[in-house]
Amino acid sequence: MFKNVKNLSPTLQLFFLFGVIVFGFFQYMFVQGIIVLSVFPGIEELSDEEVMKTVMTSKTGVSQILLILQQLFFFLLPALLMNYLLRENGKGIFKWEHNWKQYFGPIAWMILGIVSLYFLFYINVHLIDLLPNSEYFIEMDQEREGVIEMATSNESVWLFLLNAIAITILPAIGEEMIFRGFLIRNFYQNSNNIYFAVFGSSALFALIHFQPLKFIPMFMIGLLLALFYVHTKNLLVPIIAHFINNIISLISTKYPILEFSENLYFSAGASLILLIVIVYYVKKLKEKQIL
Repeated sequence: MFKNVKNLSPTLQLFFLFGVIVFGFFQYMFVQGIIVLSVFPGIEELSDEEVMKTVMTSKTGVSQILLILQQLFFFLLPALLMNYLLRENGKGIFKWEHNWKQYFGPIAWMILGIVSLYFLFYINVHLIDLLPNSEYFIEMDQEREGVIEMATSNESVWLFLLNAIAITILPAIGEEMIFRGFLIRNFYQNSNNIYFAVFGSSALFALIHFQPLKFIPMFMIGLLLALFYVHTKNLLVPIIAHFINNIISLISTKYPILEFSENLYFSAGASLILLIVIVYYVKKLKEKQIL
């Protein structure tokens, strides 16, 4: 049955991927229930808030293992499946090259992007305040941020290493395979419009993180990663850039390495430079072919 997936239209291939991810979600929920009930007997008697706090602040590594399983079931395994099913002449759809010269520029621009996040977050928050029921979006973002803070609050070295796998390495690989490796290609096949492919996949990348207060920063990061992929035709470039963003964010939860960027004017200056770079590369998109 799966052998015919590559003969489906791009739209149906997109729905097939969505179905695989939904199936992975139910698999994850089943495995999650088994793990939590096994490690924390009687936890079913607690409230949802107490369950979350118990699991996420545990020093057993359960929260980190669950985050790893999330990445596997939601992103990495579906991406690998699609790469296998859509292969042509033995080659998958993901493009890989081994030219180390391609990495230096994107890494530098990603670091600049990280510095600009404070200003972009500032703009995002003020825009959210203009929306009706803005409290709902703020609460959603705070809940998501609280989960991450609880998962990274432990001081144990081995838990930090597990967090590095769960929060930095696997998301960089799995999310890039899905959003850049598959979705840019799929959106381009559906629309024959490179701008829709790049901007649409970046917007979906921002939405899937469920952090309304960080939609603009996430969109900007997604746009940078999409431009890296289209211009280099090398999925390893956005994977490494994504990893750089994630590892700096993780380290900043322990050490104040980004305090210098929390100056609004400094961050705004970085955002202006980044905007110029993005506009330059967006203008060159028409010269690029995705497939």
